[in-house]
Amino acid sequence: MTKKEKFDINSLIENSGHDFHDKVISLFSEHDWQTLPSQYYVDIITKKRREIDIIASKEFTASDIFQESSKKLKINLYIDVKHIPNHNVFWFEEKDIEKAEKLAMDNFILRRERNIFLKNTSVIPNIIHHYIQDNKASRKWSFEKKKGYKDDIFFSAQEQVLHSLLHYSKNSSYNEIHYPVIIINSFDKIFIRDNGEAIPAKNNFQIQIDYSHGADKIKKSDYFLIDIIAFEFLSNFIEQIESNDIKILLDHLRFNLRTNKPKQYKPRSFR
Repeated sequence: MTKKEKFDINSLIENSGHDFHDKVISLFSEHDWQTLPSQYYVDIITKKRREIDIIASKEFTASDIFQESSKKLKINLYIDVKHIPNHNVFWFEEKDIEKAEKLAMDNFILRRERNIFLKNTSVIPNIIHHYIQDNKASRKWSFEKKKGYKDDIFFSAQEQVLHSLLHYSKNSSYNEIHYPVIIINSFDKIFIRDNGEAIPAKNNFQIQIDYSHGADKIKKSDYFLIDIIAFEFLSNFIEQIESNDIKILLDHLRFNLRTNKPKQYKPRSFR
């Protein structure tokens, strides 16, 4: 093999992004999550064929030893994986906390309850749903256009995770929670514009969006939060979800089992 041929093969491998996908899948496996890579489906909105990079899932069980009963809970992450080759700046603004709380409670366990169930500050560390831990989020951003990279990577990733969530959640069971997530290789080229300053991103953050979707005659708008996760902080994110969101949901499920209060649930309609 010539040097030219070797370079071309290595370049093809590097530019494919598949090695990065495998790293993400491997890390989820280390945390005992199941993954489905490269899932294809027909988009209910555009009627076109789409692909979601990874669906990561994990089941949890809430048990009550006195009632000898249990309930299962499953969380699904709809993930688009991106390597970021150019600089991006995200403008931060105040998060719509009221909408974030409603979104966090829009499931079969917490719906119709009060938002006090989204946090427990009587324990250390505090248990707070990850949608309301931060009061800032981004709604707009700008990216560096350079040769070979003229498309908005985050816009396409946003579309992918939301469309896949809308598709798969419409037929999900009552015990499933759905989160859209974008995982990037690093924050090296990501900057945050907040209070008039542009500083390098150092932590995971969220995009907030009021997303209009559906058929022409039945358009609707829903509020979503999309987590932007750098690979080096992916383990932190998984642990954050499990020790906060999942713990809140499981504790409330156990309470319902003990008091024998069946939940009346109407699935969230995205159609």
